Amino acid sequence: MRQYQPIPKKKKIEILSQLDKVKGRELCLLLLSLSELDDWRWAQEKYLEFINDEDEWVAKAAINGLGYIARISRNLDKDKVVKKLQGLVQIRPKMRSTVEDAINDIEMFLSRK
Repeated sequence: MRQYQPIPKKKKIEILSQLDKVKGRELCLLLLSLSELDDWRWAQEKYLEFINDEDEWVAKAAINGLGYIARISRNLDKDKVVKKLQGLVQIRPKMRSTVEDAINDIEMFLSRK
């Protein structure tokens, strides 16, 4: 997944219909599209479900998505999300740099409120 691809804009109903049907690269792109939804709480909860995915790329897409929500909507349950991300690093140290990037985005974009 090193080549840039635009994030597809999808409606919540489209995402719901595809979420359990796609895997790998398609799932990563679908997850990234969640950050564009108006329902940031729902997107946040979906991302939190996928941060523990066994597919490293899927987990990273979910982690990055949490930072994107903070950047795009300026909303997020900050304490809950940061706590979950910090806990993830304890069980999956390989995710440290991705988690740190997401937390930095969260801190930067939510501190401006």
